[in-house]
Amino acid sequence: AGCCGAAVAGAAAWGLVSIVGGPSVQGLLVVLVGIATAHEIRKRQVNAIEAEMPDFLDRMASTNEAGATVVGSLQRLSSAELGALGDEIQRVWRDVEWGATVGEALARMERRTGAPTVSRAVTLIRNAMAASGDISPVLRIAADEAKEIRRLERERRQEMLTYLIVIYVSFLVFLGIIAALTT
Repeated sequence: AGCCGAAVAGAAAWGLVSIVGGPSVQGLLVVLVGIATAHEIRKRQVNAIEAEMPDFLDRMASTNEAGATVVGSLQRLSSAELGALGDEIQRVWRDVEWGATVGEALARMERRTGAPTVSRAVTLIRNAMAASGDISPVLRIAADEAKEIRRLERERRQEMLTYLIVIYVSFLVFLGIIAALTT
């Protein structure tokens, strides 16, 4: 919805710019629409990765509880269907295969994704690995926290939608009053 809205707004702005400005303004508009589109695509990728994080942590905790090591858990999860996060887990597993430690591979994933949920989970996993080989309780707690954060974000978005609708309706009423007063 965000990309389509940006495209419609861009098309409408293009018509206005062709009337008001010259080629430099049109070039600036093309650059800004490109940047906005790239930002929106990146934001959607990060959201998709964050949405898969609780499932990843649950699965990793389950394999660890079943007796697998952290490396074994990553190996099993690298072939699992984890959506957008699956590609990142495969990269982590490839890093481990090529000789990186699990901590280093997870740190690289954290830098690549740039997602706050991934950052928190990686920090927890690395600290738990340093403390003990049985990290499943920590992973369960991290999975529950990630689920709770997602739930709170959805609630906050719904609350803000109500306020946004009120603001738009107020603005339209304001424009209607101005139009009535001028005519």
